[in-house]
Amino acid sequence: MDRLIKNILALLVKNRELVSRVLSYWEPAELEKGVLTLHQDLINHELKPLLLEQFHQNLKDLRISFESGAIDLDLELIQKQVGLVQARFRLTILEFRWIEASHTILINYQEDVSSKDGLLGKMILAAAGFSRKNFVQMGIEKMDLLGVKASRDVVELNLDQIPETARLPLDRVSLRYLDCQQGKLRFSFTVLG
Repeated sequence: MDRLIKNILALLVKNRELVSRVLSYWEPAELEKGVLTLHQDLINHELKPLLLEQFHQNLKDLRISFESGAIDLDLELIQKQVGLVQARFRLTILEFRWIEASHTILINYQEDVSSKDGLLGKMILAAAGFSRKNFVQMGIEKMDLLGVKASRDVVELNLDQIPETARLPLDRVSLRYLDCQQGKLRFSFTVLG
């Protein structure tokens, strides 16, 4: 725990300008009430450059919106065999389980995936086995991600099994999904002793 806190503090100091911009998206009064709001603009403007840099080999562009109980995610993906792929996803949270011993999220998804490289790209996309109904499922299986499972229309994230999140003190925070409206994804939270 000591090493984790030191690493987090060092990361915050190294990225103080970004941290300042990120913090500007949160209202102190909401945080004092135990409400954590994730703004779509935070992702689309502040975090997008970091995500594009981190995943530059596969991700050309992204846009996210939080409206009417759904998360809409538009991606431009670079696929080696297919070329440029436009992927649009509508995500709805079916279950958000955040209790002491279990941290899982079930997400329903609808997808629309197509090649942006014309007829040849579409043919390669079809020949590669990707279809509009199983792009997510095939992608998750191909990446062999720990803690992530997908069926035809549901993705399960088990944060206790994902290496990047399993190290975090998830059991120190109680988190409850509230809603997804007007550009905001909201959670209530309590820091546990």
